[in-house]
Amino acid sequence: QHLLDIAHTSLTNSITRLHLSHTTSIVRKPRAVGFINTSLIPVTTTTTTTATPLTPIRQELLDEIALSLQFDILADPSIHIPFTAFNGGSDVWLDVGSKGIGVQVLQKFLGCKGRETLHVGDQFLIAGNDYAARNAC
Repeated sequence: QHLLDIAHTSLTNSITRLHLSHTTSIVRKPRAVGFINTSLIPVTTTTTTTATPLTPIRQELLDEIALSLQFDILADPSIHIPFTAFNGGSDVWLDVGSKGIGVQVLQKFLGCKGRETLHVGDQFLIAGNDYAARNAC
């Protein structure tokens, strides 16, 4: 809970500092905390209804928030559990755990080594959620 509390505070501070409070909402889950863009408009086709951001948040701002979140977590010496803080493309999240751990568990289950593993992802920058998985392969 302490990790999620720090992340919640960090996200709140970043959203306030970057003047995004009018278009975002923080969501807290049992093992994650993040924010979503709440300025969505419904788009209906003949078969589905989806939501398209009316006010997209620039990628630079999302990266800034994800990096600030990582910095704030790493600054607390009492945090010793793995986490992933990442830019999800239109939102920012902190997850307890990481894709790297998931890949290592799968490798162990399948009996293969990192050099025998290929991971395909779309967020390989330091602010992305595939960064940790790359280190396991």
